[in-house]
Amino acid sequence: MYDWRNDRTLVLSEKGQASLGAVWTPDSRYVIWTAPATNGKRRFLWKRADGSGDVHTLVESATYFSPAAISPDGKYLALLAADPKTKLDLLVAPLDLSMPDEMKLGEAEPLVSLPGNQVGAAISPDGKWVAYFSDESGDYEVYVQRFPRGGGHRKISEGGGVWPKWSPNGRQLMYKEESRSLIMAVDYLGNGDAFVAGKPRVWSATPIRPTAPSDSWDVDPKGDRVVAIPVPDATRNASPPKVAYLLHFFDEVRRKAPAGKARDPR
Repeated sequence: MYDWRNDRTLVLSEKGQASLGAVWTPDSRYVIWTAPATNGKRRFLWKRADGSGDVHTLVESATYFSPAAISPDGKYLALLAADPKTKLDLLVAPLDLSMPDEMKLGEAEPLVSLPGNQVGAAISPDGKWVAYFSDESGDYEVYVQRFPRGGGHRKISEGGGVWPKWSPNGRQLMYKEESRSLIMAVDYLGNGDAFVAGKPRVWSATPIRPTAPSDSWDVDPKGDRVVAIPVPDATRNASPPKVAYLLHFFDEVRRKAPAGKARDPR
């Protein structure tokens, strides 16, 4: 964790571990992440965000999994899990934060289980919707459905989209368009069980670096800024490579050097 006000870096995970999928609890006091497999089992670990105290195990499993998002009320954890039939699915499990020093995770149930990969779950500010991206159509697109019970599955992006984020203002869903590496915004209205989305538009004309295979951008809690790594200016403004085709090359050679007039190369 990096404290940008005090320019200080704090390591929460155990030394030498390739930890993945860190998520904050809603009160910002704790961080949950995935540890590498030990004895054939992966673990969800958690620790105080200020670095104090020990690292605790929340749950362990022989199946690949990673935390994706915690609902705003702290009652549910959305997680990514591997399935041999459907590739990557999204699950949801009840999370008990009533006694944070004894954090508990209940049994996980399917949230999105479809052919292909379902990745990048993000839960809306009101906790009623989950956005994610999936390659069920052949290309990655952003989808939204109800949370936590599921249903109401619908596509939001146009022309490809990954790593959706909800604006804290409760009126916009944002995502990254892969082809141009631009951040897009979609105005929406959640009315009961109905989700009404507008047409995607460019939120910022500044391209950001490719995010695959992991997430690398986020929306500021106030909703008016984005934290991301932009594409360098030199790369962004570089002219595309040019290719010149010379037609009838040998005809031109014969015209320049007719037979019998060729010079001895020696």
